Amino acid sequence: MKKILVITDVDFWRKGAGHRIRILKLVEFLAPRTDLTIAFIGIDEDRKENAQYHSGYQFVFLGENKLLELDQYAERLSKYLDDRNFDFCIIEYIHNAYLLNALPEDLKTILDTHDLISERTESFKEYGHEKTLFELPAELEIELFGVFDYLMLICEPDYMKLKTTFPEEKLLLCPHPPTLYRHAIRTAVKNIGFVGSEYLPNKDAVHFFIKECWPAISKKYPVQFTIYGNVIRTLDDQMSCKNIHRAGYIEQMDELYNEIDIVINPVRFGAGLKIKSVEALANGLPLVTTTHGARGLESAPNHTFWIADEPKQFIETILALIEDYSLRQKTAQRAYDFIAENFSPEKCFQPLMNIINQ
Repeated sequence: MKKILVITDVDFWRKGAGHRIRILKLVEFLAPRTDLTIAFIGIDEDRKENAQYHSGYQFVFLGENKLLELDQYAERLSKYLDDRNFDFCIIEYIHNAYLLNALPEDLKTILDTHDLISERTESFKEYGHEKTLFELPAELEIELFGVFDYLMLICEPDYMKLKTTFPEEKLLLCPHPPTLYRHAIRTAVKNIGFVGSEYLPNKDAVHFFIKECWPAISKKYPVQFTIYGNVIRTLDDQMSCKNIHRAGYIEQMDELYNEIDIVINPVRFGAGLKIKSVEALANGLPLVTTTHGARGLESAPNHTFWIADEPKQFIETILALIEDYSLRQKTAQRAYDFIAENFSPEKCFQPLMNIINQ
């Protein structure tokens, strides 16, 4: 087996957010197929708590019970690698590119980009949110991309954009493989659901939906809108109104989606693939999302999900789904079939495995 080192500062074992689930799925895929080691940059306060997740791979903490300076993490990584050899090193997120200097020159490097940070920066600015996250101008991001041997890209729009700058053999299109779970479609709609972390675009999405769409929907039908995930921590008390329930974080995703009849994702800005959209489809549920929320799903056949960018579109589409059981059944079946055919772990990570096993 090839020896793979994954370096991350994301506590992926906690789940509860798309970027954590993405890394967890990568780890679960690589563990039985490679000799895998995870190097975690951060506080090791969860050492005992997350030990149960380390089945099938090695896990090493590069930190202590306090945050260190970046050069200290690089020094510790370099020391760790003194008497160890790896075939490939996968670095999670471009902000950890500073660790390249700690790696042996002959070690092949792969950047798991998740998002194009320069694109995310511009998208946040468009909605008036500057300097809220790590930002990067496009020129510097491209320069940093050039230092890595390979780039993992989570969606086709990112792949096509970088294809104009880098050779195709450097680019690995590796979407997110969700867990498939087919749910029964109930004859009557009782619950419309949104699932999201504290990520700012999720907060904006909930505010947009409650303010612009929910009054018209709840006025016509006695349905409930349930907000799942840690996004509830970011919401104002004023955002409570008729038939809105804040469920919060639920670890068992199949149980969560079993409560929902229609999933919405009214996200308006950000970057990359929207993992919550992929998960909704994988659970065989009708999804109403925005053009931005459908990013990376452009190859889906018509009516695999529903696009609505304006409040009127959202309201009309949701009302149509509430009123038509057959339409919900057909949409759910298309959704499940599309993900099953196109987003299996083997298919999503095949480009990565081709490089590792070449």
